[in-house]
Amino acid sequence: MTDLQRRVAAQNAWAIETYHRNLKQFAALERGQFRLEVSQRNHIGLAIRAFLRLEYHRIHQSVPLHDAKQSIIRQAIRLYLLNPSIALSSTA
Repeated sequence: MTDLQRRVAAQNAWAIETYHRNLKQFAALERGQFRLEVSQRNHIGLAIRAFLRLEYHRIHQSVPLHDAKQSIIRQAIRLYLLNPSIALSSTA
């Protein structure tokens, strides 16, 4: 293996490592506690889909991944507060 081939392989390995780390961190991939195999596959598939949408949003907004996720969450909360579908009773 030449030095150039080694560098390219190292860059590819690092890109894959970064993808997996971000997938676990930002898409809650490890948080699903399921016993059935089909449930695990569904959770992984939906987590990957959510992560790809987050990446798309990040690229088009030109912001870091954490800021992209926060902006999506803030927008969702803002829209819900304008028209809440569930009314919680007071606990005081």
